[in-house]
Amino acid sequence: MRTISALLVLTGVSLLGNQALAADLGGDCCADLEERITELESTTARKGNRKVSLEISGQINQTILAWDDGGERDVYQLMNSNSGDRVRFTGSSRISKDLNAGFFLELGARLDATASADQFSPGDDGEEIRTRQSIWFVESKALGALSIGLGAPATDDLIAYNLGGTNVAASANAPLIGGAFFTRDSAADTLNSLASGSTISLRWRRFFERLDSPTDNMVRYDSPIMMGFAASASWGGDDYWDVALRYARDTRDFKIAMGIGYYEDRNETNNTLGWPRGGDNEPNGRDTKIREIKGSASIRHEPTGLFASAAFVHREFDGNDRGVQTFACFDSPDAQNIVANGIGCTNRPDFDYFWVSGGIRQKWLPIGSTSIYGEYARSEDAVTGLNVAVTSAVGGDIDYVTDSTLDLWGIGIVQQVRAAQMEVYLSYRHLDATVRGVESTGPQVEAPLDDIDLFMAGSRIRF
Repeated sequence: MRTISALLVLTGVSLLGNQALAADLGGDCCADLEERITELESTTARKGNRKVSLEISGQINQTILAWDDGGERDVYQLMNSNSGDRVRFTGSSRISKDLNAGFFLELGARLDATASADQFSPGDDGEEIRTRQSIWFVESKALGALSIGLGAPATDDLIAYNLGGTNVAASANAPLIGGAFFTRDSAADTLNSLASGSTISLRWRRFFERLDSPTDNMVRYDSPIMMGFAASASWGGDDYWDVALRYARDTRDFKIAMGIGYYEDRNETNNTLGWPRGGDNEPNGRDTKIREIKGSASIRHEPTGLFASAAFVHREFDGNDRGVQTFACFDSPDAQNIVANGIGCTNRPDFDYFWVSGGIRQKWLPIGSTSIYGEYARSEDAVTGLNVAVTSAVGGDIDYVTDSTLDLWGIGIVQQVRAAQMEVYLSYRHLDATVRGVESTGPQVEAPLDDIDLFMAGSRIRF
Protein backbone atom coordinates (compact mmCIF):
# COMPACT_ATOMS: atom_id res chain seq x y z
CA MET A 1 0.00 0.00 0.00
CA ARG A 2 2.87 2.38 0.81
CA THR A 3 4.30 1.54 -2.59
CA ILE A 4 1.09 2.74 -4.20
CA SER A 5 1.25 5.95 -2.14
CA ALA A 6 4.88 6.55 -3.09
CA LEU A 7 4.11 6.13 -6.76
CA LEU A 8 1.26 8.62 -6.53
CA VAL A 9 3.48 11.15 -4.75
CA LEU A 10 6.30 10.73 -7.26
CA THR A 11 3.86 11.10 -10.13
CA GLY A 12 2.46 14.27 -8.61
CA VAL A 13 5.92 15.75 -8.05
CA SER A 14 7.08 14.94 -11.58
CA LEU A 15 4.00 16.55 -13.10
CA LEU A 16 3.87 19.60 -10.85
CA GLY A 17 7.52 20.20 -10.05
CA ASN A 18 8.38 22.87 -12.65
CA GLN A 19 5.05 24.64 -12.32
CA ALA A 20 5.39 24.82 -8.53
CA LEU A 21 8.76 26.52 -8.87
CA ALA A 22 7.45 29.08 -11.39
CA ALA A 23 4.37 30.10 -9.42
CA ASP A 24 3.83 31.16 -5.83
CA LEU A 25 1.42 28.49 -4.56
CA GLY A 26 2.27 28.96 -0.91
CA GLY A 27 3.29 26.33 1.64
CA ASP A 28 0.31 24.07 0.93
CA CYS A 29 1.18 23.22 -2.67
CA CYS A 30 0.68 19.47 -2.18
CA ALA A 31 -2.17 19.49 0.33
CA ASP A 32 -4.77 18.43 -2.20
CA LEU A 33 -2.54 15.60 -3.44
CA GLU A 34 -1.88 14.31 0.08
CA GLU A 35 -5.60 14.44 0.84
CA ARG A 36 -6.32 12.37 -2.26
CA ILE A 37 -3.64 9.82 -1.30
CA THR A 38 -5.19 9.46 2.17
CA GLU A 39 -8.60 8.89 0.58
CA LEU A 40 -7.23 6.21 -1.73
CA GLU A 41 -5.48 4.44 1.15
CA SER A 42 -8.73 4.27 3.12
CA THR A 43 -10.51 2.48 0.27
CA THR A 44 -7.77 0.09 -0.85
CA ALA A 45 -7.09 -3.44 0.48
CA ARG A 46 -3.94 -3.55 2.55
CA LYS A 47 -2.34 -5.52 5.35
CA GLY A 48 -3.73 -5.02 8.83
CA ASN A 49 -0.46 -4.07 10.51
CA ARG A 50 3.24 -3.59 9.85
CA LYS A 51 4.29 -6.96 11.33
CA VAL A 52 2.02 -9.40 9.49
CA SER A 53 2.38 -9.59 5.71
CA LEU A 54 -0.72 -10.21 3.63
CA GLU A 55 -0.92 -11.91 0.24
CA ILE A 56 -4.15 -12.11 -1.77
CA SER A 57 -4.49 -14.71 -4.51
CA GLY A 58 -7.13 -16.84 -6.16
CA GLN A 59 -8.66 -17.99 -9.41
CA ILE A 60 -11.73 -18.01 -11.63
CA ASN A 61 -12.57 -21.23 -13.50
CA GLN A 62 -15.70 -21.17 -15.66
CA THR A 63 -16.64 -23.75 -18.25
CA ILE A 64 -19.22 -25.01 -20.72
CA LEU A 65 -20.46 -28.57 -20.05
CA ALA A 66 -22.34 -30.45 -22.79
CA TRP A 67 -23.83 -33.83 -21.89
CA ASP A 68 -25.70 -36.72 -23.50
CA ASP A 69 -27.15 -39.41 -21.21
CA GLY A 70 -28.59 -41.59 -23.99
CA GLY A 71 -32.08 -40.11 -23.83
CA GLU A 72 -31.52 -36.39 -23.34
CA ARG A 73 -28.81 -33.86 -24.10
CA ASP A 74 -28.16 -30.27 -23.11
CA VAL A 75 -25.47 -27.64 -22.57
CA TYR A 76 -24.81 -25.84 -19.27
CA GLN A 77 -22.54 -22.94 -18.28
CA LEU A 78 -20.99 -23.84 -14.91
CA MET A 79 -18.10 -23.42 -12.52
CA ASN A 80 -15.49 -26.17 -12.99
CA SER A 81 -15.46 -28.15 -9.73
CA ASN A 82 -12.05 -29.65 -10.53
CA SER A 83 -10.63 -26.34 -9.32
CA GLY A 84 -13.41 -23.92 -8.47
CA ASP A 85 -13.57 -20.14 -8.08
CA ARG A 86 -11.86 -18.95 -4.88
CA VAL A 87 -9.91 -16.18 -3.20
CA ARG A 88 -7.16 -16.72 -0.61
CA PHE A 89 -5.75 -14.49 2.12
CA THR A 90 -2.39 -15.62 3.47
CA GLY A 91 -0.63 -13.80 6.26
CA SER A 92 2.67 -14.49 8.03
CA SER A 93 5.06 -12.86 10.44
CA ARG A 94 8.51 -13.76 11.71
CA ILE A 95 8.81 -14.58 15.40
CA SER A 96 12.47 -15.55 15.28
CA LYS A 97 15.09 -16.56 12.75
CA ASP A 98 13.56 -20.06 12.46
CA LEU A 99 9.95 -19.52 13.57
CA ASN A 100 7.05 -17.99 11.66
CA ALA A 101 3.37 -17.64 12.52
CA GLY A 102 0.50 -16.87 10.21
CA PHE A 103 -2.97 -17.60 8.92
CA PHE A 104 -4.68 -18.93 5.81
CA LEU A 105 -8.24 -17.98 4.87
CA GLU A 106 -9.79 -19.33 1.68
CA LEU A 107 -13.27 -18.39 0.48
CA GLY A 108 -14.98 -20.27 -2.32
CA ALA A 109 -17.90 -19.39 -4.55
CA ARG A 110 -20.96 -21.64 -4.30
CA LEU A 111 -22.16 -21.43 -7.88
CA ASP A 112 -23.87 -23.84 -10.23
CA ALA A 113 -21.03 -26.26 -10.78
CA THR A 114 -19.99 -29.36 -12.70
CA ALA A 115 -20.17 -31.49 -9.53
CA SER A 116 -23.78 -30.56 -8.68
CA ALA A 117 -25.48 -30.21 -12.09
CA ASP A 118 -27.97 -32.90 -13.14
CA GLN A 119 -30.65 -33.44 -15.79
CA PHE A 120 -33.18 -31.35 -13.87
CA SER A 121 -31.02 -28.31 -13.14
CA PRO A 122 -27.59 -26.76 -13.88
CA GLY A 123 -26.93 -26.96 -10.14
CA ASP A 124 -28.23 -26.43 -6.63
CA ASP A 125 -25.35 -24.57 -5.04
CA GLY A 126 -27.04 -21.16 -5.32
CA GLU A 127 -24.98 -17.98 -5.34
CA GLU A 128 -23.11 -17.43 -2.09
CA ILE A 129 -19.66 -17.48 -0.54
CA ARG A 130 -18.55 -20.29 1.74
CA THR A 131 -15.45 -20.73 3.88
CA ARG A 132 -13.25 -23.43 2.42
CA GLN A 133 -10.40 -23.11 4.92
CA SER A 134 -9.64 -20.94 7.93
CA ILE A 135 -6.52 -21.84 9.93
CA TRP A 136 -3.66 -20.35 11.89
CA PHE A 137 -0.23 -21.95 11.85
CA VAL A 138 3.21 -21.91 13.39
CA GLU A 139 6.08 -23.21 11.28
CA SER A 140 9.76 -23.93 11.74
CA LYS A 141 12.26 -25.09 9.13
CA ALA A 142 13.79 -27.39 11.72
CA LEU A 143 10.66 -28.72 13.46
CA GLY A 144 7.88 -28.51 10.87
CA ALA A 145 4.46 -26.82 10.97
CA LEU A 146 1.44 -27.02 13.27
CA SER A 147 -1.93 -25.72 12.04
CA ILE A 148 -5.36 -25.53 13.71
CA GLY A 149 -8.78 -24.64 12.28
CA LEU A 150 -11.04 -25.55 9.39
CA GLY A 151 -8.58 -27.01 6.97
CA ALA A 152 -7.34 -29.81 4.76
CA PRO A 153 -6.49 -33.13 6.42
CA ALA A 154 -3.14 -34.83 5.90
CA THR A 155 -4.50 -36.93 3.01
CA ASP A 156 -6.09 -33.99 1.18
CA ASP A 157 -5.25 -33.98 -2.56
CA LEU A 158 -3.23 -37.17 -2.08
CA ILE A 159 -4.80 -38.63 -5.25
CA ALA A 160 -4.06 -35.46 -7.25
CA TYR A 161 -0.39 -35.81 -8.25
CA ASN A 162 -0.29 -35.14 -11.99
CA LEU A 163 2.81 -33.59 -13.58
CA GLY A 164 1.07 -33.44 -16.94
CA GLY A 165 -0.74 -30.27 -15.90
CA THR A 166 -4.16 -31.67 -16.87
CA ASN A 167 -6.01 -31.76 -13.53
CA VAL A 168 -7.98 -28.65 -14.45
CA ALA A 169 -9.65 -30.68 -17.22
CA ALA A 170 -9.50 -34.27 -15.92
CA SER A 171 -8.41 -35.04 -12.38
CA ALA A 172 -8.44 -38.41 -10.62
CA ASN A 173 -11.34 -37.06 -8.52
CA ALA A 174 -13.73 -38.09 -11.29
CA PRO A 175 -17.17 -37.27 -9.76
CA LEU A 176 -16.33 -33.55 -9.83
CA ILE A 177 -17.37 -33.56 -13.50
CA GLY A 178 -20.95 -34.74 -14.02
CA GLY A 179 -21.12 -36.83 -10.86
CA ALA A 180 -24.58 -35.60 -9.83
CA PHE A 181 -26.24 -36.70 -13.10
CA PHE A 182 -28.68 -39.57 -12.65
CA THR A 183 -28.16 -42.80 -14.55
CA ARG A 184 -30.78 -43.42 -17.21
CA ASP A 185 -32.80 -46.64 -17.39
CA SER A 186 -32.65 -47.62 -21.07
CA ALA A 187 -35.60 -50.02 -20.76
CA ALA A 188 -37.99 -47.48 -19.28
CA ASP A 189 -36.23 -44.43 -20.81
CA THR A 190 -36.47 -42.59 -17.49
CA LEU A 191 -34.01 -41.48 -14.84
CA ASN A 192 -33.14 -43.60 -11.80
CA SER A 193 -33.94 -40.75 -9.43
CA LEU A 194 -36.07 -42.52 -6.83
CA ALA A 195 -34.87 -41.92 -3.28
CA SER A 196 -37.00 -43.03 -0.34
CA GLY A 197 -36.36 -44.90 2.86
CA SER A 198 -33.33 -47.11 2.29
CA THR A 199 -33.42 -46.80 -1.52
CA ILE A 200 -30.82 -44.40 -2.91
CA SER A 201 -30.97 -42.62 -6.25
CA LEU A 202 -28.46 -44.06 -8.71
CA ARG A 203 -26.38 -41.03 -9.63
CA TRP A 204 -23.04 -41.46 -11.40
CA ARG A 205 -21.14 -40.24 -8.35
CA ARG A 206 -22.42 -43.25 -6.37
CA PHE A 207 -19.79 -45.30 -8.22
CA PHE A 208 -16.91 -43.20 -6.84
CA GLU A 209 -18.29 -41.30 -3.87
CA ARG A 210 -15.94 -38.92 -1.96
CA LEU A 211 -12.56 -39.94 -3.32
CA ASP A 212 -10.70 -37.02 -1.76
CA SER A 213 -10.57 -36.47 1.99
CA PRO A 214 -12.95 -33.65 3.02
CA THR A 215 -11.94 -30.50 4.90
CA ASP A 216 -12.84 -30.49 8.58
CA ASN A 217 -12.10 -28.76 11.87
CA MET A 218 -8.74 -30.24 12.65
CA VAL A 219 -5.26 -30.11 14.15
CA ARG A 220 -2.51 -30.92 11.64
CA TYR A 221 1.24 -31.41 11.77
CA ASP A 222 3.59 -31.34 8.76
CA SER A 223 7.19 -32.43 9.13
CA PRO A 224 10.19 -30.67 7.60
CA ILE A 225 11.22 -31.90 4.14
CA MET A 226 14.06 -34.39 4.38
CA MET A 227 15.64 -35.88 1.23
CA GLY A 228 12.47 -35.09 -0.69
CA PHE A 229 10.14 -36.74 1.87
CA ALA A 230 7.54 -35.00 4.03
CA ALA A 231 5.16 -36.60 6.56
CA SER A 232 1.80 -35.26 7.74
CA ALA A 233 -0.78 -36.21 10.36
CA SER A 234 -4.12 -34.69 11.37
CA TRP A 235 -7.05 -35.27 13.71
CA GLY A 236 -10.42 -33.59 13.93
CA GLY A 237 -14.16 -33.72 13.62
CA ASP A 238 -16.05 -36.29 15.73
CA ASP A 239 -13.81 -37.88 14.82
CA TYR A 240 -11.32 -38.71 12.07
CA TRP A 241 -7.55 -39.07 11.87
CA ASP A 242 -5.12 -39.64 9.03
CA VAL A 243 -1.44 -39.80 8.13
CA ALA A 244 0.37 -39.25 4.84
CA LEU A 245 3.83 -39.47 3.33
CA ARG A 246 4.80 -37.42 0.27
CA TYR A 247 7.87 -37.43 -1.95
CA ALA A 248 9.08 -35.19 -4.77
CA ARG A 249 12.27 -35.11 -6.80
CA ASP A 250 13.42 -32.95 -9.70
CA THR A 251 16.39 -34.05 -11.79
CA ARG A 252 17.69 -32.82 -15.12
CA ASP A 253 15.68 -35.42 -17.06
CA PHE A 254 12.81 -36.39 -14.76
CA LYS A 255 10.27 -34.87 -12.40
CA ILE A 256 8.71 -37.25 -9.87
CA ALA A 257 5.95 -36.68 -7.31
CA MET A 258 4.01 -39.20 -5.22
CA GLY A 259 2.13 -39.70 -1.99
CA ILE A 260 0.37 -42.37 0.04
CA GLY A 261 -1.78 -42.15 3.16
CA TYR A 262 -4.25 -43.75 5.56
CA TYR A 263 -7.57 -42.12 6.56
CA GLU A 264 -10.00 -43.34 9.23
CA ASP A 265 -13.43 -41.76 9.75
CA ARG A 266 -15.51 -42.54 12.84
CA ASN A 267 -18.02 -39.72 12.45
CA GLU A 268 -21.34 -41.43 13.24
CA THR A 269 -23.41 -38.39 12.31
CA ASN A 270 -21.85 -38.14 8.87
CA ASN A 271 -23.65 -39.26 5.71
CA THR A 272 -21.79 -42.48 4.98
CA LEU A 273 -21.07 -42.01 1.30
CA GLY A 274 -24.65 -41.78 0.05
CA TRP A 275 -26.06 -44.58 2.20
CA PRO A 276 -28.31 -43.91 5.25
CA ARG A 277 -26.59 -42.14 8.10
CA GLY A 278 -25.06 -43.99 11.00
CA GLY A 279 -26.24 -43.17 14.51
CA ASP A 280 -24.15 -42.15 17.50
CA ASN A 281 -24.81 -45.36 19.45
CA GLU A 282 -21.37 -45.97 20.89
CA PRO A 283 -22.69 -46.51 24.48
CA ASN A 284 -24.42 -49.60 23.09
CA GLY A 285 -21.29 -50.81 21.34
CA ARG A 286 -22.47 -49.66 17.93
CA ASP A 287 -20.19 -47.50 15.82
CA THR A 288 -19.15 -46.46 12.33
CA LYS A 289 -15.68 -46.90 10.91
CA ILE A 290 -14.60 -46.11 7.36
CA ARG A 291 -10.96 -46.83 6.59
CA GLU A 292 -9.14 -45.75 3.44
CA ILE A 293 -5.73 -46.23 1.89
CA LYS A 294 -5.14 -43.83 -0.97
CA GLY A 295 -2.37 -42.31 -3.01
CA SER A 296 -1.04 -41.26 -6.39
CA ALA A 297 2.21 -40.96 -8.33
CA SER A 298 3.31 -39.03 -11.41
CA ILE A 299 6.43 -38.83 -13.53
CA ARG A 300 7.44 -36.60 -16.46
CA HIS A 301 10.40 -36.98 -18.80
CA GLU A 302 11.65 -33.43 -19.38
CA PRO A 303 13.41 -33.85 -22.76
CA THR A 304 10.38 -35.47 -24.45
CA GLY A 305 7.55 -34.11 -22.28
CA LEU A 306 6.02 -37.58 -21.90
CA PHE A 307 4.19 -38.05 -18.61
CA ALA A 308 2.22 -40.72 -16.75
CA SER A 309 0.09 -40.53 -13.60
CA ALA A 310 -1.86 -43.02 -11.49
CA ALA A 311 -4.11 -42.83 -8.42
CA PHE A 312 -6.00 -45.31 -6.25
CA VAL A 313 -8.44 -45.49 -3.32
CA HIS A 314 -9.15 -48.61 -1.26
CA ARG A 315 -12.02 -48.27 1.25
CA GLU A 316 -13.21 -50.63 3.99
CA PHE A 317 -16.36 -50.48 6.15
CA ASP A 318 -16.65 -51.68 9.74
CA GLY A 319 -19.06 -51.34 12.63
CA ASN A 320 -22.72 -52.06 13.40
CA ASP A 321 -24.42 -48.88 12.25
CA ARG A 322 -26.64 -48.77 9.18
CA GLY A 323 -24.25 -46.56 7.25
CA VAL A 324 -21.61 -49.29 6.99
CA GLN A 325 -23.94 -52.28 6.62
CA THR A 326 -25.67 -53.87 3.63
CA PHE A 327 -29.41 -53.76 3.03
CA ALA A 328 -29.72 -57.32 4.42
CA CYS A 329 -29.16 -55.84 7.91
CA PHE A 330 -32.25 -53.63 7.77
CA ASP A 331 -35.60 -54.34 9.42
CA SER A 332 -37.85 -53.86 6.38
CA PRO A 333 -39.90 -56.73 4.87
CA ASP A 334 -37.81 -56.61 1.67
CA ALA A 335 -34.63 -56.97 3.71
CA GLN A 336 -36.08 -59.91 5.62
CA ASN A 337 -36.91 -61.58 2.30
CA ILE A 338 -33.34 -61.00 1.14
CA VAL A 339 -32.07 -62.83 4.24
CA ALA A 340 -34.62 -65.63 3.70
CA ASN A 341 -33.18 -66.10 0.20
CA GLY A 342 -29.71 -66.80 1.60
CA ILE A 343 -28.00 -63.37 1.79
CA GLY A 344 -26.59 -62.66 5.24
CA CYS A 345 -26.15 -59.39 7.12
CA THR A 346 -22.60 -58.09 6.68
CA ASN A 347 -20.66 -54.87 6.39
CA ARG A 348 -20.54 -53.28 2.97
CA PRO A 349 -17.85 -54.88 0.79
CA ASP A 350 -14.54 -53.14 0.15
CA PHE A 351 -14.54 -50.44 -2.51
CA ASP A 352 -11.67 -50.11 -4.98
CA TYR A 353 -10.96 -47.32 -7.44
CA PHE A 354 -8.01 -46.65 -9.70
CA TRP A 355 -7.23 -44.02 -12.33
CA VAL A 356 -4.42 -43.73 -14.87
CA SER A 357 -3.52 -40.98 -17.29
CA GLY A 358 -0.73 -40.33 -19.76
CA GLY A 359 0.25 -38.01 -22.54
CA ILE A 360 2.73 -35.39 -23.65
CA ARG A 361 3.46 -31.84 -22.46
CA GLN A 362 5.52 -29.62 -24.77
CA LYS A 363 5.94 -25.95 -25.59
CA TRP A 364 4.87 -26.08 -29.21
CA LEU A 365 3.43 -22.55 -29.06
CA PRO A 366 5.21 -19.42 -27.76
CA ILE A 367 2.30 -18.60 -25.42
CA GLY A 368 2.98 -21.62 -23.18
CA SER A 369 3.04 -25.39 -22.79
CA THR A 370 0.46 -27.69 -24.36
CA SER A 371 -0.66 -30.93 -22.67
CA ILE A 372 -2.44 -33.67 -24.61
CA TYR A 373 -3.70 -36.60 -22.54
CA GLY A 374 -5.78 -39.74 -22.31
CA GLU A 375 -7.25 -41.26 -19.14
CA TYR A 376 -8.96 -44.39 -17.83
CA ALA A 377 -10.61 -45.15 -14.48
CA ARG A 378 -12.50 -48.04 -12.93
CA SER A 379 -14.46 -48.47 -9.70
CA GLU A 380 -15.56 -51.77 -8.19
CA ASP A 381 -18.30 -52.57 -5.64
CA ALA A 382 -19.20 -48.96 -4.87
CA VAL A 383 -22.93 -49.77 -4.50
CA THR A 384 -22.67 -53.52 -3.90
CA GLY A 385 -24.86 -54.57 -0.97
CA LEU A 386 -27.12 -51.51 -1.27
CA ASN A 387 -30.72 -50.95 -2.38
CA VAL A 388 -30.59 -48.72 -5.47
CA ALA A 389 -33.18 -47.08 -7.69
CA VAL A 390 -33.71 -48.76 -11.08
CA THR A 391 -36.97 -47.66 -12.70
CA SER A 392 -37.66 -50.81 -14.73
CA ALA A 393 -37.06 -53.18 -11.79
CA VAL A 394 -39.92 -54.50 -9.67
CA GLY A 395 -40.90 -51.75 -7.26
CA GLY A 396 -38.55 -49.32 -8.98
CA ASP A 397 -35.40 -50.63 -7.33
CA ILE A 398 -32.89 -53.46 -7.10
CA ASP A 399 -33.24 -54.62 -3.52
CA TYR A 400 -29.72 -55.98 -3.13
CA VAL A 401 -26.84 -55.22 -5.51
CA THR A 402 -24.48 -58.18 -5.86
CA ASP A 403 -22.03 -56.66 -8.38
CA SER A 404 -21.30 -53.08 -9.46
CA THR A 405 -18.56 -51.62 -11.64
CA LEU A 406 -17.92 -48.42 -13.54
CA ASP A 407 -15.51 -47.71 -16.39
CA LEU A 408 -14.43 -44.24 -17.48
CA TRP A 409 -12.23 -43.14 -20.35
CA GLY A 410 -11.45 -39.72 -21.69
CA ILE A 411 -9.19 -37.51 -23.79
CA GLY A 412 -8.41 -33.82 -23.84
CA ILE A 413 -6.01 -30.92 -24.27
CA VAL A 414 -4.86 -28.11 -21.96
CA GLN A 415 -3.15 -25.00 -23.34
CA GLN A 416 -1.19 -22.76 -21.03
CA VAL A 417 -1.16 -18.98 -21.61
CA ARG A 418 1.71 -17.84 -19.39
CA ALA A 419 1.35 -14.10 -19.96
CA ALA A 420 -2.16 -14.17 -18.49
CA GLN A 421 -1.64 -16.94 -15.90
CA MET A 422 -4.37 -18.78 -17.78
CA GLU A 423 -5.15 -22.31 -18.95
CA VAL A 424 -7.61 -23.09 -21.74
CA TYR A 425 -8.91 -26.67 -21.90
CA LEU A 426 -11.10 -29.03 -23.87
CA SER A 427 -12.05 -32.49 -22.57
CA TYR A 428 -14.28 -35.49 -23.26
CA ARG A 429 -15.33 -38.30 -20.91
CA HIS A 430 -17.39 -41.45 -21.44
CA LEU A 431 -18.87 -43.35 -18.47
CA ASP A 432 -20.57 -46.74 -18.45
CA ALA A 433 -21.64 -48.89 -15.51
CA THR A 434 -22.81 -52.42 -14.73
CA VAL A 435 -25.16 -53.11 -11.80
CA ARG A 436 -26.43 -56.62 -11.05
CA GLY A 437 -28.52 -57.75 -8.11
CA VAL A 438 -31.56 -59.59 -6.79
CA GLU A 439 -35.15 -58.71 -6.02
CA SER A 440 -36.43 -59.41 -2.52
CA THR A 441 -38.43 -62.31 -3.96
CA GLY A 442 -35.32 -63.94 -5.42
CA PRO A 443 -35.10 -63.18 -9.17
CA GLN A 444 -31.74 -62.06 -10.57
CA VAL A 445 -31.76 -58.71 -12.37
CA GLU A 446 -29.31 -56.48 -14.24
CA ALA A 447 -29.92 -52.75 -14.46
CA PRO A 448 -30.31 -51.57 -18.09
CA LEU A 449 -28.16 -48.43 -17.84
CA ASP A 450 -27.39 -46.02 -20.65
CA ASP A 451 -23.87 -44.62 -20.92
CA ILE A 452 -23.21 -40.89 -20.52
CA ASP A 453 -20.93 -38.58 -22.54
CA LEU A 454 -19.52 -35.37 -21.08
CA PHE A 455 -17.85 -32.60 -23.13
CA MET A 456 -16.21 -29.66 -21.37
CA ALA A 457 -14.53 -26.48 -22.62
CA GLY A 458 -13.38 -23.58 -20.49
CA SER A 459 -10.49 -21.72 -18.90
CA ARG A 460 -8.95 -20.97 -15.53
CA ILE A 461 -7.23 -17.67 -14.79
CA ARG A 462 -5.23 -17.16 -11.62
CA PHE A 463 -4.36 -13.97 -9.77
